[in-house]
Formats: sequence, C-alpha cells, structure tokens
Amino acid sequence: MNHSWDFLILIINFLISVFCFLVILFLSIICFKILASTGGWVIPEDWILFPQLQAGVLDSSRFAYFISEKVGVDISAVEALTLGSHGDTMVPVPSLCKVDGKPLEEILSSEEINDLVQRTSDGGAEIVSLLKTGSAYFAPASSAATMVKAMLSDSNEIFPVCAWLDGEYGINDVYLGVPARLGAEGVTEIVEYDLTEVEKEALLAASSSVKDKVAELGSIKNQ
Repeated sequence: MNHSWDFLILIINFLISVFCFLVILFLSIICFKILASTGGWVIPEDWILFPQLQAGVLDSSRFAYFISEKVGVDISAVEALTLGSHGDTMVPVPSLCKVDGKPLEEILSSEEINDLVQRTSDGGAEIVSLLKTGSAYFAPASSAATMVKAMLSDSNEIFPVCAWLDGEYGINDVYLGVPARLGAEGVTEIVEYDLTEVEKEALLAASSSVKDKVAELGSIKNQ
C-alpha cells in the first residue's frame, strides 16, 4: 500500500471464506491508521466484494484428476467443479461434471460418483498422509498462478473463487466459493449455474458453517 491503493489480493489459505473477513478487518485497521488524520476511511467497495482465493480452482482440479483416473481418460477431457468452502464444507458438483462432453452421471454410477466426491473432500488429508511431513504445495501454487494469469490477461474466464454473495444462489452476506469470471479488475461477474436440490442444500449448509465461524471470530474480537 506504500506504492498503490489500486491492487487485487489473492489469498492462499485453508479457511478461505473465513480468512476473507480477517483480511478485510486487517485492511480496515491499516487504512484507518494511515488516513486517520482525514477523519476516517471507508474501504473501497471492490475490496469487500471481490477477493479471490485459489482453493476452488485447487479442489476442482483434484476432482477432475480423480474422475480422469477412475474413467481412464486424460485430465484435459474432464470438466469438474467444486463450490462452497475448503475442507469439510466443500461442495463438489457432479451434475455439472463432464467427460469428453458427456455428463458424468451417464458414465459412472451414483455410488462411484459419491466415492469420488468423498475422495475430493479428503484430498488434502490424503496428500498429507502420503507426504508424511508438510502439506500440498505444488497444486496450490499452480492454481494461484492460473488465476493470476487470467487477471493479468483480462481473460474473463470462469473459475470457482471465493466471493461476496448478495442473493446469488439464494445466499447473502458471506464469502463463499462460487463460479465467477476473473479479469483485470478481479471478479467481474458471479455466474449462477443450475444445481440439483442436494447441491443447493450443501451450498447453503456451507454458507451457514462459514457464518458461524465468522460469528466466533466476532466474539473473540470483542473480548
């Protein structure tokens, strides 16, 4: 901020949705300290609405890999998507997954898909168990680089990112992983896909979980 107030923030963190609130809180404190003599500071709206995080890209890539491994095709032939948050409240979206343009549900059974969904949710723990020490690093870095490239090139490609929801998917007042277009200004549009009822309920549950964690942060902050 010593050099520019016009910047984008790409966060790489496990508790991505909750961490957005911490970053906004931190920025509000820093801005207030720097500009206190002006009588206060309001964070620019685009800082609040459009943070970007790489976990959605990371988790979707893992989902795509597990699908490709199961079906026996190159990962480039797979379209996969995860929403929600990172970890227990991740929401893989099999209804929108395709292999060579064919819906995943026409290729694998419900039981096989559920196994892949569970493996995707447990993907981080699986990597940790294999590494023995440390955690994943290449895939998160690659995911972040992919997002940075989209912003630098102003491609407006669609990625699953963590963004502020104001009615999209029937959810309000929370940062959550959703599909969005990424361009030079960060998130330029939140894309609403048709989800199954089960997927909608899972996304709503994820938003409630994030709100509960943010409420806990608020109680700690006020102590």
